Amino acid sequence: MGNCQQNETEKAPTRDFQDFLILINQWNICPKDIQRLIGDIASFDFTNLNQNVARVPTLSEEQLNSIHMLLNIQKYLCILLPEENANRWVHRPNQAPLFLGQTALKYMCENGTVGIRKVQQYLAGEVYR
Repeated sequence: MGNCQQNETEKAPTRDFQDFLILINQWNICPKDIQRLIGDIASFDFTNLNQNVARVPTLSEEQLNSIHMLLNIQKYLCILLPEENANRWVHRPNQAPLFLGQTALKYMCENGTVGIRKVQQYLAGEVYR
């Protein structure tokens, strides 16, 4: 039984990274912004995702946390909006006080992990309001 739990834990980063690849495709995020969101991932080519989807690079704890928060953001967006609008939300100017008219993507890219966390918290507040 312990081995099954360990295997599931070991698979979680792989699953999260593969879900992240799907997410950046849905959000239409360019490689430069991917790097700004989660940092540099050595030897991983985000410009050719179809060839790299099965290969999971080594990720830092901070990168894994950022990926997890980005996946949570998508989860909250899917609760709040129809899928098509949820996928475009990060690119739309936002008048909420957190964003001051800029897009959520720009806010997250400029503020890194802290920005991603604040966007996640903002959307969680919207969901549970």
